[in-house]
Amino acid sequence: MVEADEENKSILYCTSPQCCYVGITVVPANVISYKRNNKWIIAKSEDKAGVKYWIIDKAFSIQIKKDSGMEKEIMSHVIGPLNISVFKKELERQQIKLSFE
Repeated sequence: MVEADEENKSILYCTSPQCCYVGITVVPANVISYKRNNKWIIAKSEDKAGVKYWIIDKAFSIQIKKDSGMEKEIMSHVIGPLNISVFKKELERQQIKLSFE
């Protein structure tokens, strides 16, 4: 989670061993809530178009490289943006025991 300021929070896949302000955007600003466990991250973001939901499978590793294939591989582990009804169905289907409540 990276906070540029109060209204600009996003989730990045860090590509720098020194700091986590450099990376590939997984969930764009503005993340308003997130929960995590050892396998999953769920996130809720909001923009002018409304509220969107995201599910991120953390069970992967990737070799850091400087080409566009890395971004595609990372995003293959991200489900979203979703509306609330599809999000809830996907949580159930994947048996993810996380919620925002």
